[in-house]
Amino acid sequence: YCNTYSTAGTKAGDWYLPSLTELTLLSSSYAVVNGKLTALVGKVTIEEAGYWSSSEYGYNSAWIQIPSSGDTDFNYKYSSSRVRPVLAF
Repeated sequence: YCNTYSTAGTKAGDWYLPSLTELTLLSSSYAVVNGKLTALVGKVTIEEAGYWSSSEYGYNSAWIQIPSSGDTDFNYKYSSSRVRPVLAF
């Protein structure tokens, strides 16, 4: 999904699935980031749910991050969770 995601001014391939470390950094500024994104698009854009990271926990699981609390856990790769594409900068 992240590989094919695009927006006005970006193209497919510009976005990627962040690592657990990157999601943890995002979580540390959850209120600020979510407030700014909400102001831009007019609605909450980072839900209080688990988001996939690109960091594997094991061969059949990967780490997820809950931005509002900063909690981490793992989920099986065949399970569904949200993704938060990010841009390299």
